[in-house]
Amino acid sequence: MNKLITVLACTLSFASVGLGQTTGEPLVIDSQSGKPVAKVHVSIYGPVAKKMLLGQDARSVLALLPKGRYTLTFSAEGYETKQIELVKQENEASGLKQLKLVALREGGNGRYDDLIVSEEDGNGAAGMQDRVTLLTSSRDPFLSASGYVFSTARFRNRGYDSQYNEQMLNGIGMNDLNSGYSA
Repeated sequence: MNKLITVLACTLSFASVGLGQTTGEPLVIDSQSGKPVAKVHVSIYGPVAKKMLLGQDARSVLALLPKGRYTLTFSAEGYETKQIELVKQENEASGLKQLKLVALREGGNGRYDDLIVSEEDGNGAAGMQDRVTLLTSSRDPFLSASGYVFSTARFRNRGYDSQYNEQMLNGIGMNDLNSGYSA
């Protein structure tokens, strides 16, 4: 009887230490202030796929997931979205420590506000064109595919009548509208 009480006491003490590590502290915190982030949306992709709103019970929800490889996407209003990968083994806690979300900057659209795009290449106006490229493009659609419209029945250039202009397809003349072969 004495052995049974000793084994039971040891088991309960180790179980309380294991449970003490998974509760208490919040899962998602602000990276600068260290305060918990409220209303965190998480998307879980893996053997179990679901979306949910996390609260104080975040660790217990993630601990209930079956074993497998998961991709977790955390998002909250006013914070950058963070995506992590979680490999969960059987009979294991979630394995996640505190996750820090970075706050978005106030009054801006994000991290690309300071990006300046310049089209100057040192030659003055050498990069400027006055003509529309679709009207001056090649007759070969593989050289300039964006200037043409393909159809299952036939192929015609935009702005030109293919009866009077030779149509090239990979360097081979294709003028017959019905069969597609050269006339």
